[in-house]
Amino acid sequence: MDCSRRQALRIGLAAFAGGLAARANAASGNPELLTGLLKAHEQKLDEDARYTQCALKAAEEGYAQVAALFRASVASAKVHSRSLASLIKEQGGTPKADGAKPTAASTKDNLAVAAKDASYEAETMYPNLIKEAQAENNGIAVRALSYAKAAVTEHVKLYNSALDHLEEWKVAGKTFYVCPVCGIATMGMSTEVCPICHTPKGMFTKIV
Repeated sequence: MDCSRRQALRIGLAAFAGGLAARANAASGNPELLTGLLKAHEQKLDEDARYTQCALKAAEEGYAQVAALFRASVASAKVHSRSLASLIKEQGGTPKADGAKPTAASTKDNLAVAAKDASYEAETMYPNLIKEAQAENNGIAVRALSYAKAAVTEHVKLYNSALDHLEEWKVAGKTFYVCPVCGIATMGMSTEVCPICHTPKGMFTKIV
């Protein structure tokens, strides 16, 4: 990463962190939101570990492009876990340091589980968290959680596409990009800014 990209990333993350810090001493007293954030954060830590194993399994089974997808999923999970950890601290909680130590199944099964998990997050987990954040007028949390919801909605499509065309995903060649702010993993990048949070393309992590 060159100096200009590092500087832009620092500026963007500093602005986001600054917004969180402005609320850091104002715990909401909303146990439902904190409990939900803790569960979501733990899930993201588990996904980080699980998708790492899934990427290795996909490579072992010859699915080079699926392995790249799971590596992109790891990068996305790290973005989301950091964001959730910041929100947990804002609420006065303490995020976990480590996730589970899972083992991977077959690549087909791993994709099916990933699609199911991402669908749950997009349709249930994040909407519920957003509702709780809205109830306490926590605009920063609403924005961060809405970004994550939009990102995992797109991830469902990627997992299902891989499942539907699994043999075609044996050949490497597609490039994934992961946004450092909202965590979206996208196959290719046709725009100059993130479609969710408008972060410049140059700040994205490239994964092949």
